[in-house]
Amino acid sequence: MVTFEVSGVPRPGLRIGDDILALDARLGSRLPGVDTGSVIGLLESWSTVEPVLDELAGAHTGDDPEAYQVGSVTLLPPVRWPRAIFCASANYNDHVQEWTGSGLPDKATTRPCFFFKAPHHTLVGPDDVVHLPRPDAKMFNEIELAVIIGRRTRLVSEASAMDSVAGYAIFNDVSDYSQSQRKDWYGQRFGMADWMRIKSFDNSSVLGPDLVPASQVEDPYKLAMNLYVNDELVQESSTELMHYSIAEQISYLSEQLTLLPGDVVSTGSIRGIGAVKGVFLNVGDRVRAEIDGLGAQHNVIGAPPAADAGE
Repeated sequence: MVTFEVSGVPRPGLRIGDDILALDARLGSRLPGVDTGSVIGLLESWSTVEPVLDELAGAHTGDDPEAYQVGSVTLLPPVRWPRAIFCASANYNDHVQEWTGSGLPDKATTRPCFFFKAPHHTLVGPDDVVHLPRPDAKMFNEIELAVIIGRRTRLVSEASAMDSVAGYAIFNDVSDYSQSQRKDWYGQRFGMADWMRIKSFDNSSVLGPDLVPASQVEDPYKLAMNLYVNDELVQESSTELMHYSIAEQISYLSEQLTLLPGDVVSTGSIRGIGAVKGVFLNVGDRVRAEIDGLGAQHNVIGAPPAADAGE
């Protein structure tokens, strides 16, 4: 599934190759009582919607005159807007090894760790410009596998947690290392890293291009992940190195709050992040993020906003 824009109007779509079928037009009469006007609306009735999407895909012949071509529309984040974006911190052994020189601790002694990104402020699409947040920013990429929730989930066991997964997408957790440590009273008194300023700034969450249903992903732990900056491969690994599984992460989060359809659980980044190497993004850099079977993002780094800029 995708969210695409035509004449300034966002619409939910089913992408099959280079064709996009507009789901608001095709599902309204078939699914009475279902909100067919957005992907998040469809996710709220996912168990009813997915079989119908399978039928549409199976019947598609490639010569539908009402289909849109991918190149003729603007792709937005596939879920617009999720109520929450939860990001796992330090969840890949290769990432932690390069950062700390040692691997992750035994699961018997620790639990997953998450931070939150504000969806309406941070989320951008797979082809959008990603602006530096400030002139002195030390911005870098973190490619991640995003899990999209497909039903209300609270206090779910690990054994049942995967039933809550609607699908998967590429997520780029764009970060600003210049904000990594507070040096004022708060930092001195509490040893605080300023996670909000590091992680949650305008356009720091790149999602898409597609939401691929979980039924179409044979094994989410066997997906190659690659991120390029100006065609240079800088992040390369596989989801098989994930420490806490998707089920463990969902179960853990559901202990604290109710996960809702459309919520994004991003499962952690792999080795090769710029902060470790001291290499950061510059205006004009081209970023391409790819995960097997989930498509690719193509973002250009833009200049920071002008002082007092507003609309």
